[in-house]
Amino acid sequence: MLLNKLTFIGRENIREYPFEILVHAIKHDYQDLVNEASLVLILKPIIPIVEKLPLELVIPWVYLSHSFTIYQSFILNHVSFHIGQISRSMAGYI
Repeated sequence: MLLNKLTFIGRENIREYPFEILVHAIKHDYQDLVNEASLVLILKPIIPIVEKLPLELVIPWVYLSHSFTIYQSFILNHVSFHIGQISRSMAGYI
């Protein structure tokens, strides 16, 4: 019962306290909360997060952040390319 209450409270406040929830979820192995909090935090600047993380989590977070940045760049480039193609193909219709 306590686990369900913590999980519910965590999800309810995840946008307001993502870092605190992430650390709590890692400590207690709540993988769903780890994932959800990470999705909120990955969009934030890396330095303030890394400064607060326990030492053993710094390198995994840096890898995650770097991978996300590469993925985000790939997606943006891919979308921009297709928008350009659509714009060129529609040029005769506008």
